[in-house]
Amino acid sequence: MAVREPTERSVKAEVAERFLRFQDAQQTLHKIRGEYLHSMIQIEELIDGVIIAYFKPDEASQFIEWMVSRVSFSGKLEVLRRILQEVDLWTTYKDLWRRIDQLRSERNRFAHSGLSFIENSFLDPEGEFTLTRHHSAKQTRPDPNTTIGVRSLEALVNNAQSALVEFLPVEADVLARHGELAEVFWRPGLE
Repeated sequence: MAVREPTERSVKAEVAERFLRFQDAQQTLHKIRGEYLHSMIQIEELIDGVIIAYFKPDEASQFIEWMVSRVSFSGKLEVLRRILQEVDLWTTYKDLWRRIDQLRSERNRFAHSGLSFIENSFLDPEGEFTLTRHHSAKQTRPDPNTTIGVRSLEALVNNAQSALVEFLPVEADVLARHGELAEVFWRPGLE
């Protein structure tokens, strides 16, 4: 049996097919990444709500603008930890807090990294990709934890979404406990 040489047309068709697979895989990765980052934004907004509810500022919009919006996610988590300790909810939510802190660390990797495929891995639906940190337009360096599979990223999304659901009662719990403490906190103008 003679081996057929690829024709120009068959080569063009294969290149076009590979390009379409690459585009599909890229869209899938960006969709998953977006879902993850969106879930983390929602968690951060819930943390903001707990902080605002705890401090009960007279001017909530100024408090958000001047204070909450200027604090990093990491800083907000530290404030949340202290609030939970103050209202005796730390033991209840300690594991969730730690999980959110780990998710925050991953969020930073994905928010500040680009995605690129390992060679032809986009041809495999379970393919892996690398994260590349971009320090400038000319310079890139691989992330120390360079390779991650699509399934691993999907697992991060699921973890973030379940943490979001688990976090929903925190504000109500803090308010229930803090309501008892509200009279203890003195604020200017409330004499």
